[in-house]
Amino acid sequence: MDNKKITLSNDFGKLQEEPTRLDDATGILYDFNCGCRFKLPKDGLWDVIISNSVTGDVFLHEKMPGGSGFIFPFHYYIPFTMEITDASAGKSFKHTMNLKGEKVAFKMMQRTLGDPLYMMAGILKFIDIHSCHAIIYASTRINEILAPCYPHIEFKPLLEEDVTIPYATYYMGLFFNQDHHWQPYDFRTYSLIQQGQHILGLNDFEKLPPPEVKGDENNPLGDKPEPYVAISYTGSKQCKFWNNPLGWYEVVKYLKGQGLRVICIDKDPAYGIAPLVNIMPPGVEDYTGNLPLSHRIAILKGAKFFIGTPSGLAALAWCCRIPVIMISGFSLPFAEFDCYRVINPLSECKGCWNDTRIDFKHHEMHWCPRIDPQIKAKQYEIEREELSEKPNKERLAALGAEMQELQNKKFICTKSITSNMVIAKIKEIMQ
Repeated sequence: MDNKKITLSNDFGKLQEEPTRLDDATGILYDFNCGCRFKLPKDGLWDVIISNSVTGDVFLHEKMPGGSGFIFPFHYYIPFTMEITDASAGKSFKHTMNLKGEKVAFKMMQRTLGDPLYMMAGILKFIDIHSCHAIIYASTRINEILAPCYPHIEFKPLLEEDVTIPYATYYMGLFFNQDHHWQPYDFRTYSLIQQGQHILGLNDFEKLPPPEVKGDENNPLGDKPEPYVAISYTGSKQCKFWNNPLGWYEVVKYLKGQGLRVICIDKDPAYGIAPLVNIMPPGVEDYTGNLPLSHRIAILKGAKFFIGTPSGLAALAWCCRIPVIMISGFSLPFAEFDCYRVINPLSECKGCWNDTRIDFKHHEMHWCPRIDPQIKAKQYEIEREELSEKPNKERLAALGAEMQELQNKKFICTKSITSNMVIAKIKEIMQ
């Protein structure tokens, strides 16, 4: 049993303290807003069986005194059946979860762009299967581009949630520190689309299409712009950037040589933390700024294709159903969606995002988890030599050279991706 008080993150709002449904015959409160949960009336001794209605697996079979509450420790989709009986009082309650026609809430991550779009693919499939009345709690910018495309779904900001309404709630996020209470599998071993499928109990072998998104009616580049390509050079961490210093320059030069305009649709023309500050590639047209997503969608839908890093704008381009060239060594090719993926398989270091031995550092801009410990160890060697009674100048010089070599290896996963690798994908699309 798990009677602990559940604490939700800022992304997922609140949880009604007591279950939202009442069985009049027994006085039992129940719902599926944090997995299966119930609260027994004050009196009696109850025989409780919680099982999987499809497989018949029994999760719990215990005697529980009146007044007890229960929250099943796993909070993703499971087809539950509850059988709760007080034989001495002649009271019995049996309920098999049925989402048809019920109000079901889906709580999205609030501060990201790509994750909610990936999760939406699974939500649409889930709604289709279960015929539920869906309420999606997402950020305003996500609601603005999805709601016009899906009038049968309620889209609300999290601040307006009514926790007394839903029959069931599903928390559509990435759960770190190997937390299996909110997700059945470690998300690092699957794609971000499959993460949503797993949380919602869907078949992860099915390739789900991207959700529809609504853009501005008019293309900011004009009614009949010359052929163009949209790009995004940014990422939330330095490891997501294309860290080859000549990469973007050579690719933009090639695109323009093919008669294509190159439109940068990032929010910021410069992004980073010293000593690594990334600048919008030279030669591109500047359409950056704190603009609504609908503005960027209008540009993307008119583009021949999109080139970018594993960022939210790549997911947005996927939703616009245009070819996407994604440049990444930080994540492995299966991690996002089917696209023209560029990675250097010969790089000595790659795929830290999908390494289950590594926990992602959200607030560390220059996070490079395999090289940083080596740099730290080398720095310790240097300091120890400097503080010795007779520092060896030759050894210090050698250690300094080794330190520089390690510094050069930071973000080698994308430093080793050449412009020719990206240009090869461009040619593939253009042919």
